[in-house]
Amino acid sequence: FRLVNILFSSRFATRFVALFDQRTRADLGTAVSAEEQFWEDVFAAFLDCTPEEEFDNLIGAHPALDPNCVNPASIVQHSVKQIRQIWGSAHGAYRQAHIRFTTTGTNGKDFYKYCNGRLDALYIHMHLQIKR
Repeated sequence: FRLVNILFSSRFATRFVALFDQRTRADLGTAVSAEEQFWEDVFAAFLDCTPEEEFDNLIGAHPALDPNCVNPASIVQHSVKQIRQIWGSAHGAYRQAHIRFTTTGTNGKDFYKYCNGRLDALYIHMHLQIKR
């Protein structure tokens, strides 16, 4: 949850979206790409113990999210590679849930019903609903 908060934060969201833009020759030719620098910066923010409202709190309430069990302020030691893998897994789960949620014939307003228990997929959905 902390990672998703960081990626969707005002500090990182614009750069995160820009990762999906076409790369320039200049970026491709640098020793450290914009993508690598982005993930290094996310990693630093992830491990930073300085209290930060946007990173440390849940963005909203949902019956599946127990605030006594889910604490974005809790910092778990991970490597940059692990953080990228965590995002990849969460994003994949979100995409699959979104496909199920938007399939014709499915009825339901609770996105979590389509998440197969993946709270991270639900949380990404919650962030995207706020950003719209």
